[in-house]
Amino acid sequence: MNEEISNIIQQTIKMKSCVACDLSNADFRQLDLSRVNLSKANLIQADFEKAKLVNAVLTEADLRLANLKLSHLYGADLKRANLNQANLSQAELLHVSLSHANLTQAVLHQAELRDADLTFAQLKQADLQGASLYGALLQEADLSGANLRGADLRYANLTGANLDGADLTNARLDLAILPNGEQSYTGKLEY
Repeated sequence: MNEEISNIIQQTIKMKSCVACDLSNADFRQLDLSRVNLSKANLIQADFEKAKLVNAVLTEADLRLANLKLSHLYGADLKRANLNQANLSQAELLHVSLSHANLTQAVLHQAELRDADLTFAQLKQADLQGASLYGALLQEADLSGANLRGADLRYANLTGANLDGADLTNARLDLAILPNGEQSYTGKLEY
């Protein structure tokens, strides 16, 4: 990483803001970026592994191919963010807003998405194996071809969601609202 990017990172940490700046390939591993504003920033292939991004603002940020493995994003705002092919394995995404976000082919293996807002999100071919989506809002989300094996979708709202070709083997759907608007009392996708 060049010195200019390193200086921008230090300034970002200090000022808690770097709106629309170019931080592609930046190394944020294990840094505390809580409440930072990185909206509209170029964060392509940035490394946020084990970073703390509590209540961070990342609206419309470009996080394609970014590494957010084991990161803490509690309450973060990622509306309309591009997380295409990003790695969010085992990330803590409780109460996160990902509405209208692009998570196509993202890896969310065992991610914690409890009570997350994923309305209108693109999750085509995303890997959500073992993820917790307990109480998540998934209205009108596109989960076509997604891997939801063993995912916890209890109490999730899937009204209008596209599940074409999604793998729901061993997924928990108890009391979830299904794509047709009906509630699942059996824990199975029957509509």
